[in-house]
Amino acid sequence: MLPLERQDPPQQKNMHLFKSSCNALLVGTLLVLAACGGGGSGNGATPAPTPTFSVGGTVSGLGATSGLTLVNGSETLVVAANATGFTFANKVQQNATYNVSVGKQPTGLICSVISATGTVGLENVSSVYVKCVAPQDSNPFTVSTLAGGDGQTFVSPFGVATDGAGNVYVTDLINGRYAIRKISPAGVVTTLVNANTEFEFSVSSVNIAADNAGNVYVLPSRGAIQKISAAGVTTSLPQIDQPQGIAVDGAGTLYITAKSAVLKMTASGEVTTLAGGDSEGFVDGLGSAARFNFPQGIAVDAAGNVYVTDRRNDAIRKISPLGQVTTLANAGFDDPLGVAVDTVGNVYLIASVIGSRFNYFGGAVFKITSSGVVTTVAGSTDGGNGRTDGPGATARFNHPTGIAVDGAGNVYIADSKNAAIRKITPQ
Repeated sequence: MLPLERQDPPQQKNMHLFKSSCNALLVGTLLVLAACGGGGSGNGATPAPTPTFSVGGTVSGLGATSGLTLVNGSETLVVAANATGFTFANKVQQNATYNVSVGKQPTGLICSVISATGTVGLENVSSVYVKCVAPQDSNPFTVSTLAGGDGQTFVSPFGVATDGAGNVYVTDLINGRYAIRKISPAGVVTTLVNANTEFEFSVSSVNIAADNAGNVYVLPSRGAIQKISAAGVTTSLPQIDQPQGIAVDGAGTLYITAKSAVLKMTASGEVTTLAGGDSEGFVDGLGSAARFNFPQGIAVDAAGNVYVTDRRNDAIRKISPLGQVTTLANAGFDDPLGVAVDTVGNVYLIASVIGSRFNYFGGAVFKITSSGVVTTVAGSTDGGNGRTDGPGATARFNHPTGIAVDGAGNVYIADSKNAAIRKITPQ
């Protein structure tokens, strides 16, 4: 007789089925974890790789100068001329540090690194900032206050010019209109034209020039150019559309920046285009083939060469008497404003804070030799502002705009926010 088969109670049988299902599920889960590299570091599991990120940033003031190299760890990066940014090829692991430094300086400039060191987080680093500026000029200059700065003499001087007798002329913004002021070589300030005039001069222009006979020329924002004689008689000259800067040569010929062109107006009032055209760009060339991008400040030397601050190209352009445009310099400054030239061909200009376009506060005065060597004469290239007289390297301005040079090589600055006219004397 065969033994009877054991019969489990229904609820116990169901429990056996549940345990079997759980065991099968556990085994399957372990197989999946093993296949995906989970379940611990043993049995050949591969940990997830550490993320890596690139390190880079921006470059200011380098212009067409070459020779800058940057270093980060063991990697050296050669920065191309005219570069505005850089990125190292080697990537840095997450939570690791980077330290960018200058390995080699470019010719004629001094570059420094801001935000050079940090720790890599969860994204590429693009905050490193390399600032290149012109070195301090080897000849000492001293800055003094010629007039103003007392809260009474000037309100907001903007343009400045000199004549052959050493007089200085200033456009002074008062309640939206300009007065024309005259400063004698002894520092005596008089008013040629009151602000309560029918003229409304352009707030956005380097807007005054003077010839050797003491005639003053001023650009209005609308209406005709105004000529003011030494006796104070005002004459209206032809009207220019959207004028910005004005200069005058020894023959009484006016040179005007307007739109994207440089115009020439003879003493008889005939207006022609010396260089540039209707469209913006950055092209050297003859006459209408050349291109500018918001030319503003303008000056002319004794040989008839014209110098222009090409603001949005961060460049100083030179135009020959025949209209041939070349780039004199485009390194070491941002957003150049006023420009002037002395009797030996040195060009002086005002530029805003390096790397902070349209941040006018602070600012520096630069010199460019006829061979294109750029140096810093006075003021701050790192954002410092104030009203400090003294040696050029320690002097400070606050929104300098207009600039002029007299026959002795003295440089005059319309220091707008300080309501003062500053004088820079070469030693």
